[in-house]
Amino acid sequence: LEALRLAKPEIGHYVAVIGLGLLGQITAQVLKANGCKVLGIDILQDRLNMAKALGCSAVLDSKTNDLEAEAIRFSEGLGLDSVIIFASTKSDEPLRQAASICRERGTIVASGLVGLNVPRDLFFEKELNLVIPKGWGPDVSESVSSRGLQYGFTPQYRWSGEQNVHTFLDLLREGSVNVKALISSQFPFDEADRAYDRILRGEIGSNIGIVLNYEEQEQSKRRITLALSAGSSRLTDTRKVTTAIVGAGQYARGTLLPCLRQLSSSHISWIVSIRGLNAQVMAKKYGIKHVSSDYNEVLRDEAVDLVILLTRHGLHAPMVCDALKSKKHVFVEKP
Repeated sequence: LEALRLAKPEIGHYVAVIGLGLLGQITAQVLKANGCKVLGIDILQDRLNMAKALGCSAVLDSKTNDLEAEAIRFSEGLGLDSVIIFASTKSDEPLRQAASICRERGTIVASGLVGLNVPRDLFFEKELNLVIPKGWGPDVSESVSSRGLQYGFTPQYRWSGEQNVHTFLDLLREGSVNVKALISSQFPFDEADRAYDRILRGEIGSNIGIVLNYEEQEQSKRRITLALSAGSSRLTDTRKVTTAIVGAGQYARGTLLPCLRQLSSSHISWIVSIRGLNAQVMAKKYGIKHVSSDYNEVLRDEAVDLVILLTRHGLHAPMVCDALKSKKHVFVEKP
């Protein structure tokens, strides 16, 4: 959605999507829902067929001899208002193709990993705009102002990464985007290695969307009783809450840590991740003193008041129990 917003599509605009992998297919559907006329471009026929079936106004093999003439024909002589690139190649060809089919003063959004040696002659002749988006959108630290503006919105950033996620979920709920049609294969999570091997060997013909399924487990009937008198709270109204974060994934980086940094009552003392590298990066960015790959170190630290669990869902229950038994307050979602 961030790439799409930067293209600034309007109802009736002619927009091309170069690269019809998973993100390209989804983008084409969102553009259609936005009232645009979408031209899907790729080198693989099965992806072109899928895009056409999912609502692209037209599709085009990028190897065609006269891509520019076909794009002009598609746009009724106007040229493309914008081009969004989701191709993945070291070549500069996608960027050159985008410039050749875009109208004067049109916008090219290079969201894919493509060569970025700008063809100056084309950009100069048409006065084209080139935008390189930053992933899913601005993170919370950029979209929350210290002046107290509404969460997720500042004059600089209308759409934060979190808001983009909510918007996309709304599109799914309304049926404007069909992701089920993009699933080409499914594997049990335990067979992930085999799935990747088959992809690398070319044994899976269409690999746009491959789902790894976790094994469904029956709800546990076991009851865990914890002693409520294990210890009294060390917290006071004036002391900061010494906090440990276990898990340093996308949610921690993009949402939780930026929020906690805004709270004067919170002091983040620990960050833990299984591999340690993510935790080191986050510790350096947010000035966190202790880094570990073993959450038991957090439990042994008597100064820690609160443990925030951001690990995989299957690890939540035992970790919650361990933390409570160690007389820590716990914040956890999906326990």
